[in-house]
Amino acid sequence: MNDQQFDNQMKKLKKQYDQIPQKTSSDQIMSQIKKENQPRRATFFSRWQVAALMFLAAGIGAILLSGGFFTDQSNQIAISDEEINEEATLYNGDDKANLLTEEEAAEEALTEEGEVTTYEEPADGESETAAPRSSFERIDIGETREEPVMREGQEDIIVVKEFTDTELGFFSVVDEQFEVEINPDAEKGIQIVANYGNGRIEPAFLLITPVDVGSVDEILEEWDQEMSNNGFALEDNESDWVNSRNDQLNVMEERFYIGDYESKRYALLSNDDNYYTIEIYTFGEYTEGLQVRAGQVIEHFEWTP
Repeated sequence: MNDQQFDNQMKKLKKQYDQIPQKTSSDQIMSQIKKENQPRRATFFSRWQVAALMFLAAGIGAILLSGGFFTDQSNQIAISDEEINEEATLYNGDDKANLLTEEEAAEEALTEEGEVTTYEEPADGESETAAPRSSFERIDIGETREEPVMREGQEDIIVVKEFTDTELGFFSVVDEQFEVEINPDAEKGIQIVANYGNGRIEPAFLLITPVDVGSVDEILEEWDQEMSNNGFALEDNESDWVNSRNDQLNVMEERFYIGDYESKRYALLSNDDNYYTIEIYTFGEYTEGLQVRAGQVIEHFEWTP
């Protein structure tokens, strides 16, 4: 044993001596010495495990690198950064509107030069113009039934529907396929559009419209001028057609005009100091059928309370 080994051994014995309690048995002393001299298998085993794990991790890393895993992840991160930078550029540039939310776009559309358009309530004493009532609110459609009519000297059966105009205050019937609606050109009036099952046939063939009457002569002159401008000629021998079918209408005047392939009839009615015009327009191949349907409307026409 050389001097270095001797010194180490003495230091070891001194360390063991210092750890021995002052009062103890000889058995305890010997047990402690044996314990210190046992081979440290646990330490050796732990180091072996660490070495194995490091070897395994190195193998997995090699596989991932060979498969391009980290390359793909890096590319995705790079692409994401480019997209973020591109969106930031757009937001700060001329294409800022493309990144606005729907709500922001809607608000921006309502503004001009920083001013917001707002709705103002009408002042006291002022009233808004009332919107016209829809056909569904104003025109009540009733039951259907069969009606006999004369066409070309023979009796025919037509299914008709009842309808009431609650605004103008009258009741009548019309072919169930025809459309009764508010006149878009005279919102207080109504129009009836032909429909034989293949769609609407424009224009409307019958209109009923309230009018302001200065004098009957003025109304007649207005009719004559309008129809003359449109190439129609007045026919005096058929100026009692509406009144002859329903004398309860209080017909004040009638006019019948003939064109090349069309005709138009006007009638001025009165009811409770109110005045109305009935216009019946027949044209082309539909002339006879439309006249039959117009006759049904006139014959069943009744003023309602």
